[in-house]
Amino acid sequence: DGRVRGHADVSGDGQQRLVADVAGVDLGAALPLRKATGLDLLGKVTGTADLTLPAEGVQRASGRVDLQLAEAGVAGGQLPVPGMSGGLPLPKIGLGQVTAAVKVGDGRATFEKLEAKGGDAELQTDGLSFVVQQRMEFAPLNGLAKLKVRDAFWSRGGTQSFKTLADVALASARGADGAWSFTVSGSVGHPRMQPMAGAAR
Repeated sequence: DGRVRGHADVSGDGQQRLVADVAGVDLGAALPLRKATGLDLLGKVTGTADLTLPAEGVQRASGRVDLQLAEAGVAGGQLPVPGMSGGLPLPKIGLGQVTAAVKVGDGRATFEKLEAKGGDAELQTDGLSFVVQQRMEFAPLNGLAKLKVRDAFWSRGGTQSFKTLADVALASARGADGAWSFTVSGSVGHPRMQPMAGAAR
């Protein structure tokens, strides 16, 4: 559900430029994303991509991708947490407006911005990037993330069991501002968020 338009230009030396415009793509209808993340994602994506792919391979790609996700959220699923079998069961949570600005070059895709604002939870990342390679699902991912859940969210029915689990499992990652800090690792298709021990202060 939605529309993606674009074109590809191929030069005589095999270099390819891909330009795309995305409008209203519904993540809730994207079954592959649900299978890959284990989460029921919500929101509609708009944005642009402009990438140059040299003949030498995707590892030498350059360009950028800018996306916005309106009415973003998670309708349910499991949040994987190391040391917990099955992870944290997630209640429905809104993320508001998600903005992603990605610069591609020198063999990496670097998030100049990845944040969620205006919802039940707010997310910010720092230094998040991944290696550009042929099979992107397995591209190594690393960086830092901070997640803060609004107090009003905890007053809803069905959230207390999640809060109890989070308070125990993520206690060492909670800062003075109430936000949890994580290191991000794993791969693009299988990301892992490790609570940052000693983040509380």
